[in-house]
Amino acid sequence: MEFSAEVILQITRDVCSSIMSLEVDPSETDPHRGGEADTLAGYVLIAGGWNGAVCVHCSARLGRLLAARMFGGDPQLISVDQTQDALGEVANMIAGQVKALSPQGAVLSLPAVVWGTDYRVRVPGSELLAEITMSCQGMPLLVTLFQALPAVKKAVAA
Repeated sequence: MEFSAEVILQITRDVCSSIMSLEVDPSETDPHRGGEADTLAGYVLIAGGWNGAVCVHCSARLGRLLAARMFGGDPQLISVDQTQDALGEVANMIAGQVKALSPQGAVLSLPAVVWGTDYRVRVPGSELLAEITMSCQGMPLLVTLFQALPAVKKAVAA
């Protein structure tokens, strides 16, 4: 299964516009280099007919905005838990659309979220398939798609 940057961009646009009424546009700014101290990464694994992972990275500020749009309320009053839940759900919705385009039989993991100032998300046994930098409300948003390497695909199938 091949996923282009355009497909991932469109999926992300659809998720953000339909659930949170937010526009997403292509950009060159990576959240890790966008000047924000705290960033978040939400990720979901996909296993079955296609094996890989979807990771969504953004600033804490954008994470709070996503949560405010998803749950209602003022972004300044959104809790850490709500912010993490919202980013995990965004990653889950994007992964769900990737799963829908994958061969039958794939399942999603529960979303996981990392928050901090100095971290790296790594999906062992995978290769980077697509990395799309975007802007949402003028803030950087990065979606990465990883695909399991052939040796890992065989191990998962066994």
